[in-house]
Amino acid sequence: GQLLDFLAYFQAFVKDRSMYYIVGNIVEPLTALDRLSFAELAGPGTLDWFVSHFWGHAFGDFCSSIQKHAHALRSASCATGSLWRRRSARCLASSALLDLLVQQQPA
Repeated sequence: GQLLDFLAYFQAFVKDRSMYYIVGNIVEPLTALDRLSFAELAGPGTLDWFVSHFWGHAFGDFCSSIQKHAHALRSASCATGSLWRRRSARCLASSALLDLLVQQQPA
């Protein structure tokens, strides 16, 4: 899944930092050279869910919230869609992420 892969890959830098740090120090440098949006870098996906959040919260906490949401959706047997994070509607997760998140969720 893209969201957890992103967190795992950059965990040494992310630590308990917020989206303000991530966007300024990771996302913008990754996308600047080719003048891409993060959505273009991450690849296309279909949107069924849009997740808006406060950038001041720790990114790890945001990921944890998404995991809990995905688990709740799977428990209700209604999760089939993508999760989006607000920043010009940049896609961070696909339905495959929901499967990954539920697999990683403690019982």
